[in-house]
Amino acid sequence: MELEHGWHGANTPEAAAKRRRYLDEALAILPVEPFTREMGVPAAKIDAEMKKVGLVIATADLLIGITALHLDYAIGTRNVRHFTMIAGLKVLPL
Repeated sequence: MELEHGWHGANTPEAAAKRRRYLDEALAILPVEPFTREMGVPAAKIDAEMKKVGLVIATADLLIGITALHLDYAIGTRNVRHFTMIAGLKVLPL
């Protein structure tokens, strides 16, 4: 969802086409992992606990982060703030 959103939000048809090509190339070589109940339970817990103290992680970022944590992947991102709020997640600033 997060990757698809990027090309839909492009400002020009050319930028949209470039982003679409990039996405198609990336998805041809990167694994796409399913989101499971085992991931949903800790995601819901983190979301509820954060909201109790007035913090919010964008839903897409929370789902991405929990999936990475569950699969023992690291996250490479420019959005370090959201992902570092997920305890135990390896975050690589870009």
